[in-house]
Amino acid sequence: MKRLAVNKWSLLSVVSIIGYIIYWHLQKGVTNPFVWDSFGYYLYLPQTIVNNDLAIQDFSIIEQLQEKQFVSDTFYQIYKIENGNWIIRYPLGLSVLLSPFYMIGHWLSGFTGYDSDGFSTPYQLAIVTGCMFYVSAGIIMLRKILLHFFTDHISALVLLILFLGTNIINQMTISISMSHGLIFFLYTLIIWYTIKWHKLKKRKYLILLGVVIGLAVICRPTEIVAIFIPLFWEVKKIKGVVAKVKNLWIEHKTSLILATLSFISIVMIQMLYWKIYVGHFIYNSYNNPGEGLDLFSPHTLDVLFSFRKGWFIYTPIAVLFVLGFIVVKKKYPQYFWSLFLYFIFNLWFVSSWTCWWYASSFSQRALVQSYAVLAVVFGFLLVYVLHKSNKLKYAITIIVPLLVALNIFQMWQFRNGIIHGSRMTFDYYKASFLQTKKPDSKYDKLLVIDRSKSFEESKKDRNYVVSTIHTNDFEKEYIDDDLYSANSIKGNFSLKMSKENVFSKAWKIPYKEISGGKDHSWVKVKFNYYLTGKEASFRLVNSIERGGKVYGYMAYPFTGKESETNKWITKEIYYLTPHIRDVNDLFSTYFWSVGNDEVYIDNLIIKRFKPIE
Repeated sequence: MKRLAVNKWSLLSVVSIIGYIIYWHLQKGVTNPFVWDSFGYYLYLPQTIVNNDLAIQDFSIIEQLQEKQFVSDTFYQIYKIENGNWIIRYPLGLSVLLSPFYMIGHWLSGFTGYDSDGFSTPYQLAIVTGCMFYVSAGIIMLRKILLHFFTDHISALVLLILFLGTNIINQMTISISMSHGLIFFLYTLIIWYTIKWHKLKKRKYLILLGVVIGLAVICRPTEIVAIFIPLFWEVKKIKGVVAKVKNLWIEHKTSLILATLSFISIVMIQMLYWKIYVGHFIYNSYNNPGEGLDLFSPHTLDVLFSFRKGWFIYTPIAVLFVLGFIVVKKKYPQYFWSLFLYFIFNLWFVSSWTCWWYASSFSQRALVQSYAVLAVVFGFLLVYVLHKSNKLKYAITIIVPLLVALNIFQMWQFRNGIIHGSRMTFDYYKASFLQTKKPDSKYDKLLVIDRSKSFEESKKDRNYVVSTIHTNDFEKEYIDDDLYSANSIKGNFSLKMSKENVFSKAWKIPYKEISGGKDHSWVKVKFNYYLTGKEASFRLVNSIERGGKVYGYMAYPFTGKESETNKWITKEIYYLTPHIRDVNDLFSTYFWSVGNDEVYIDNLIIKRFKPIE
């Protein structure tokens, strides 16, 4: 009772935060968590518990699901490999964490009249409830951590500022089924077990550290950076980590071995999935050539300062989080390297993802799990400031509420469509700053290009410089790897394609020659084609090539059953380049014959439409 009375303010903060999260979900009702990326994280559960088909041999189950409820525009979450199995692109950690709740949903579906298909309302309710359980547990654990370092009042302040002044509350409401809130919970456990191990040296805490870090890794492999937290804890100088590890091996060898084995045993769950269904213990399941981790070209400045999704722009209190490391280095050096190295390497990984704005979301959602660490750093900053001069205290009492208020208002703007979730620019930010209504549609041209629009629609919003980058009239004999040569139709030399000559040469142009480093370009491929019969059919294929693999793949069909035959027809195709990983990636276009009758291609012209800022 005495402890409850002493720590009542931090307890009240926790109850208020959790109460708001629960109220929000009760007010909104059951939301489908099995959409977009989340579908990939949770697909392991229905394929194991309901369908007993982790290889997804019966793909019709997935197709039928799309008929019942929306999942995503395409099934990008899975892909087929050479052995015939369909592999889930996303790791299985969230499925492991939420499997007890999923089983409850499966049990409920059995007697409530809902389909026991793995995706119906009982399953949705169970998963959302499970996510609320974990994020609530993370908030409770964070309070315990803060009370270890700070007074009740400081702990309460940190909790309230963190949840009102950052995008974490958005992830725990609108986007609760994503991975970040659950990994945030795991980080609170990592910090807590690190504290307990260094204080008590009990074996169970080291083993639990191995388990929890393993769980974080199979949720998102880059969370391996969590190892810096226990490894450098209480190491005042970075060189001291060697002595710490030696001492750990000498005095706690058995505990260290058991902790390592516990980590490996958890990670093996993911590795066994790959071994059984791919054939390898270690496998890069996120093998999308158009998106991935480019460690040697991080977008750190964009992640921090960009008006598209800059952390400091949309979560401005984060500036104080980072400044807190100066205080930690000066006043609490025993925690500096642990917290700082984790933050720097985590920021590096987050910044190295080619889609550094992380799709449609508010602020930098990929940094949400790091708030468990940053809350401690911010607490040290508050303690330092509140013990300094009155001027500094007055400054912080003015600055913090203003930054919190700006975050709340910008999050409200995001939820009401005033701030766009992925297409913001500096000019549009200026137009929408502190606005309570969405700017007039004339300002839409200030946003990053809307990729759902056609070329004609896009041309209304922005200006382009047009130039020709390739022409070919096939008037001279054309030979491609000795497969075929140019042939004459009605006196014109042209590219002949048939069952024997299936693929044309691929015309490849470096992206930097098309766009000059801009975020997009339109490419127009104009050509004449001649179909010799109703069985003639071909595709124009446009894509971006990277290291022999393609992304942004588009195939445009032409067939004699839907087009006139035995006459020349002129066609123009406009292709919007995807988000480019590297300006040296190649734009590629070629023709692909898929019919029985012959096809002729002539007068190929490729033009670029380079955007003007």
